[in-house]
Amino acid sequence: MRSSSAWRVRLLAIAAGAFYFLSFPPYDLRPLGWVALAPLVIAIRRSESGRRAFLAGATTAMVTVLGGYFWIADTAHRFWQAPWPFAILLLLIYGTFAQIHFTVFAWLSWRSRRVFDRAPALCYATLFTACEIVVPRIFPDKLGHTQIDSGALAFASALVGTHGLTFAVAWVAASAAVLLDGAGRERRRLVELGLALAAVAGLGLGGARQESTFAAAPIARTLDVAIVQSNLGDPEALATDLGSVTQAIDSTIAMYLGLTYRSVAGRHVDFVVWPETALPSMPRPRVLAPLQVMVGSLGTPLLFGGYDSERLSGSRWRLYNAAFHMAPNGDLVDRYYKHKLLLFGEYVPFSERFPVLIDLLPTPGEFTPGPGPEVFDVGGVPLSPLICYELLFPRVVRASLRAGGQVLVNFTNDYWFGRHMEPLQHLQLTRMCAIETGRPIVRATNTGISALIDHRGQVIAQSGLWTQEVLFGRLPVPEPMWTPYARWGERVTAALAGVCWLVVGLMWAVLRPRRRAPATGEPPAESASAGHHGSPTAGSLAGAETRGGGRAGA
Repeated sequence: MRSSSAWRVRLLAIAAGAFYFLSFPPYDLRPLGWVALAPLVIAIRRSESGRRAFLAGATTAMVTVLGGYFWIADTAHRFWQAPWPFAILLLLIYGTFAQIHFTVFAWLSWRSRRVFDRAPALCYATLFTACEIVVPRIFPDKLGHTQIDSGALAFASALVGTHGLTFAVAWVAASAAVLLDGAGRERRRLVELGLALAAVAGLGLGGARQESTFAAAPIARTLDVAIVQSNLGDPEALATDLGSVTQAIDSTIAMYLGLTYRSVAGRHVDFVVWPETALPSMPRPRVLAPLQVMVGSLGTPLLFGGYDSERLSGSRWRLYNAAFHMAPNGDLVDRYYKHKLLLFGEYVPFSERFPVLIDLLPTPGEFTPGPGPEVFDVGGVPLSPLICYELLFPRVVRASLRAGGQVLVNFTNDYWFGRHMEPLQHLQLTRMCAIETGRPIVRATNTGISALIDHRGQVIAQSGLWTQEVLFGRLPVPEPMWTPYARWGERVTAALAGVCWLVVGLMWAVLRPRRRAPATGEPPAESASAGHHGSPTAGSLAGAETRGGGRAGA
């Protein structure tokens, strides 16, 4: 393994982070996803110590955050009134753990460098995919998400998940890195790069077959959906302007009612969706009354986001981020409580034991996680409600499917993230979820981008960003199907890696050099161990002569 100066290692790590975030929206330089991991692998291999490898991974993570999540500083500045220096400091602190799987991967790779000798690229790809799956992160973007518009390959996520695409892309990048950085064993390295490309081709073929399966899936029915996007995301700011929380609540409800009445009246719509926290209040009778009048007048079910609470003993309460289903007769028939909460945004770890933690953070949430998945039966179609970024966690989505959902309804509020790239990133990850599960998705947001996405990940209709509008679309609902990934989850990703390891192992057995049997009457060639136990001086001289360019064993 060759050494290199610290600054070259850092430049390689910076390049890896830049390639990674540039392969995501709004830049969409997707080919960079295929090489994003290569500079980091070379940096790890050239690191002279575990500390330097650790810093290389941390550098890649920080560059990824600064390039892809800089809107966090803007959010802190606008909504927490944090001065810009403090907002930037918060972004830097966030950068130390937001993409920490890069750091863990780099350190473990360096620690395991001796184990990585026989099939180094496959080891790097396996370890990186494992870190992507196991290491917890707030926003779970994946390297495989960069391939959402790569044709048939994207549909392989229905077979092996987005993590499976990560594994394939990482194997190609690591193979190229090892080949470029290697000294000796070029044949093996070329063979491994060929095997990695063959794995990608195999996934592409499997994805093409899955795409055909999706296209041929019989459509059980179509749903005419209306999504109301108010372009209002912060009722607290409205309360400040109006001087009263009650007036802010009434004004927000009136806005949604007016948009819905004007747009939906006289049209056939199977259901209307309002986004997360569209109802900025508990579902009290006074607040629900105008909604019931509207729903009864239109004869159309309403799904909407809001809040709910539960009183415990004494003066203690539980607060929930909720979604509700109001039937055409005005009855509130279903409710769902978000159970995958946003760290620091919706809960503060250990705050019940140490309440002072809440005072240290500006405007933290104090929500309670709900009990788990629910299904809304709307017109005979079982819908799975998921709030905000719950949709980005495959285990949460699969649990909602096991509960019986055929269509995913995502209530979200991207208002907090400004006019930057987060809504585009969120939409991209949502599209991949549709392919993974083979389920259509209704995505309702306060400020955009709202969308109707079919089971093939194609956007049927979408709203603008930071616009007030009502989005209409007809969503095809296929007969219930279970993709391999929806059924078995990360086990199919592990199976993919296992097959690749088996193929590589067999290939190495075929390519293993065989010793020639000595000719009759010749003494056997001196083995390395014999030389070791013989004259050390002679062995050293022979080694020195060879290194000096002479011919050993004349």
